[in-house]
Amino acid sequence: MVYSEHLSRKTIDVAGKNQVILDESTNLAEAAKLMKKKQISSVLVGQDSQHVIGIVTERDILYRVVSESRSPFKTTLKEITSSPLVTVEKQHLSRIL
Repeated sequence: MVYSEHLSRKTIDVAGKNQVILDESTNLAEAAKLMKKKQISSVLVGQDSQHVIGIVTERDILYRVVSESRSPFKTTLKEITSSPLVTVEKQHLSRIL
């Protein structure tokens, strides 16, 4: 079963190290191009890894921009960011897993 395979993996391995953090003023067209180039399905939104305010996923772009006929060139990440972002500190991962 695929689900049980993920339970035996560490969170950092599932999440990957290929995280991208973009500024909240970045427009959706630019973010989508970068997501395609890096072959990722989401981007973190914030100033840097210490100041992440949320996340935007492919689904967010589809449901909050495309399905509402909003312009991806005028809509910013800030407008569709899912927030607050729940995080786990690296030193606490061993307790969870």
